Amino acid sequence: MLQIKGGKGTDEAGENRNYLAGRMSEEVSEIVRVLQLTTYDEDEWDSDNLTVMRKTQAAIESKIQNSRDWIRDPSSSGGGSSSSSLGEKSSKLILELANKIADRSLPGDAEHIRKLSGDIRSMTDSLSELRTSGEGGTLQAEILARNIDSRLNELSTTISQAINRVEKSGIQQPAPTISGKLEQARRWLEQPGVDDRGLGQHAINLILDEARKIAELLPPNQRDSVRSLCIETEDDIRDLKDLCTSGYAGSSRAQNLARQIATRLDAIKDAILSVLVERVVKDFMDVGYPLKKLTDCVQNPVGASLDRDRIFIEKSDKLSLSSDNIGRTAKMVALGNDSGNKKLAEGLLAAASQVESLTPQLINAGRICMVYPENAAAKEHFENLRKQYIETNDRARALCDDAVDSRDFVAKSLSAMEADARRCETCVRDSNSLGLVEEAMNIARLANRVFQVAHQEAENSEEPAFISTLNISAEKLQSRLQIMLQSAKALALNLTNESAIKDWRKQSQAV
Repeated sequence: MLQIKGGKGTDEAGENRNYLAGRMSEEVSEIVRVLQLTTYDEDEWDSDNLTVMRKTQAAIESKIQNSRDWIRDPSSSGGGSSSSSLGEKSSKLILELANKIADRSLPGDAEHIRKLSGDIRSMTDSLSELRTSGEGGTLQAEILARNIDSRLNELSTTISQAINRVEKSGIQQPAPTISGKLEQARRWLEQPGVDDRGLGQHAINLILDEARKIAELLPPNQRDSVRSLCIETEDDIRDLKDLCTSGYAGSSRAQNLARQIATRLDAIKDAILSVLVERVVKDFMDVGYPLKKLTDCVQNPVGASLDRDRIFIEKSDKLSLSSDNIGRTAKMVALGNDSGNKKLAEGLLAAASQVESLTPQLINAGRICMVYPENAAAKEHFENLRKQYIETNDRARALCDDAVDSRDFVAKSLSAMEADARRCETCVRDSNSLGLVEEAMNIARLANRVFQVAHQEAENSEEPAFISTLNISAEKLQSRLQIMLQSAKALALNLTNESAIKDWRKQSQAV
C-alpha cells in the first residue's frame, strides 16, 4: 500500500512499528516485576539509604522467630497447616528482604548477603520437600534444619555489620522527593553539631535548586520572593556551618539560625506546592481538546481543505505542546508533592513517560490515516493509539488530583475563572465576540475540573453528610455552567445589548 502511493508514510509506519515493539517489551518487563514483588514499603520513597536498611532489618527481625519455629519443628510440613505455612513464608520473605538490604550495602557485604540468601533458599527448599514427603524426622532433615538455623544467625549478623559499615562510610543519598529531603534537612537542623556526613546540607541544596527552577514559573513578585528566600537560606547555612566548625553548634545563635532555616524551608515548600497546584489547574484544564482538533483534521474527507497539511501540522504542534506540559507537570508533581506516596509518584512518572512516547506515534498514525483514508488497518491503529492517549492522560490527571490538596485546587481554579471572567469583560469592551466565547469556554473547562475533583472527593469519603453536600454543590455547578455558556453565546451575537451584558455578568457570578 505504501509503495502504491509513492512511499508516503513509510517513515511514520516504521516509527510506529518500533514504538509498538518497544512498548510490548516494556509491558512484559513490568508484568514480571509486579509478579516478583513480594513486599511494598511506601516509606522507602522518602527515606535515605540507611533508614531504609534499618527498617528492612526490623522487618526481618519481626519474622525471624516464625521462621525458626518452622525450621526447628520436624513435624511441620511443607505448605501444610496454617502455622507451618506461615513459618515457611516467613523464611522466604526474610530472604527477599535480605536481598533488598544487599542492594544498598557495600560490595563485599552485598556479595556475602546474597550468597547466604542463596544457600538458605536452597536448603529451605530441600527441607520443605523432605517434610512434604513425610521425611521431616529423618537425620538428613535434622542436619538440614540445624544448618539453616545456623545460616540464619550468620545472615542476621552479616546484615547488622553491613548496616554499620554503610553508616561509618557515610554513603547516604538524599531522598528523591521534596518531603523526603525536608525530613533529612530537619534531622540535621535539630542537631547541627552531629556529623551526618553532609546529608542534611546536601538535601537543603537540592531543595534550593528545585525551588529556583520552580521560581521561573511564578509571577515576578512571587519569583523574587522565592529567590530571596533561597539566598537568605544559603547565607544562614554558611553562618551555621561556621558556628558548628568553631564548636558553637549548641549556642543560642546556632539554634536560632537552625530554626530560621527550617522556617524558610517550609515557606519554600509552600511556594513549590502552590506552583504545582497552579500547573495542575492549567495543564489539565481540558486535555482532550487538542486531540479532538487533531482527530477532526485526520478524519476530514480528502480535498475538504486545500491547507490540510498545514492544518495537520498546526494541530500536531498544539497536541505536542499540550503533551509536553502534561508530562512536565506530572513529573514535577511526582517529585514535588508532599504526600510521600511512592506508588503515586511512580504512577505519575510512568504516565508522564508514556504520554511523551505516545504523542509522536499518535501523530504519525494520524498522518498515515490521513494519507490512506480507505485503509481499515490505518484507521484502527490510529483509533487504538487515540484511546491509549486518552486513558494515559486521564490516569495522569487523576493521579495529579490525588497528589495535590483539593482545597488549594478549588481555590486556584476559582482564581483562574475570575481572571477569565475579567478577560470576558475586556472582550465585550473590544467587541471581540470570538474571544468572549473562548474565555467563557475556559471558565466552563475550569468548572468541569472542579466538578471532577469534587466527584473524586465524594467517592473517597465515607461521611454521608459530606458526600451529600459535595454532590448537591456539584449538581448546581453543572446546571449553572450550561446557563452561563448560553448567556455568553447570546451576548456574543450582540455585544452592545445592555440586557445581555447584565445577564452574562449575573450568570458568570453564579458559577
